[in-house]
Amino acid sequence: MADVQEPVTPKKSTTNRKIFLLLSVLVAVWCVWMFILKTTEYYNGIESGTIDFSQIASNETSNITNASSNTNITTVANPRLVNFADDPSIGDKSAPVQIVMFADFECPFCRKVFVEIKNMLAKYGKDVYFVYRDFPITDLHPGAALAAEAANCAHAQGKFWQYHDKLFLAGSTNTTETLKTFARQINLDTAQFDSCLDNNFYADEVEDDYNDALALGVTGTPTFFFNGNRVAGVVTSAGFEQIIQYFKNY
Repeated sequence: MADVQEPVTPKKSTTNRKIFLLLSVLVAVWCVWMFILKTTEYYNGIESGTIDFSQIASNETSNITNASSNTNITTVANPRLVNFADDPSIGDKSAPVQIVMFADFECPFCRKVFVEIKNMLAKYGKDVYFVYRDFPITDLHPGAALAAEAANCAHAQGKFWQYHDKLFLAGSTNTTETLKTFARQINLDTAQFDSCLDNNFYADEVEDDYNDALALGVTGTPTFFFNGNRVAGVVTSAGFEQIIQYFKNY
């Protein structure tokens, strides 16, 4: 009677399984290493001012040259970032995150980020000191400089943010008449406002903001400075959250 033998497992199958397990381990180790490397690179990038926030700040800007703008975050050490006592602001100056925004009231991308800013301030108001400064690009937006002057006239009466919201919600080319209409709608002293606007009382203030922006490397709107770090373009809600959380914990 022939012996019954236990079948032998082919050596090839065992070898393939070992190779597969080895490759799996190598891939897992590589993934962990890349995660550590990228995380370290990310935080070093913020500190050095070289990180690319292209996923946070898009290239959607109104630009002087109408070319694509710089979306890199760039550290700028300049007194022009702190000399804004006459500019409208929200929050406590001692807040851990200072955001200075240069914007144009007729810029469609500033209008786009307008809602994101309001949401950000509602969520992180206690952690943020937010400053609005003017950068009217009149070659693209003929009424932007006058709108900026009008907003400063409203600021003189303590109603800048109400007027600011009116301008962005309107989203149209601004004329002297429409700007005076907005003043009436938010119950400003119209005689004072009209005189302020007609005499271009804040033209120099707007020009000073514009020149400061140029000196800081601003080429389009919106442009933000987060604790001195320049970010050009429309910042998303996720972008605001990421940057604010970083500087809160820095």
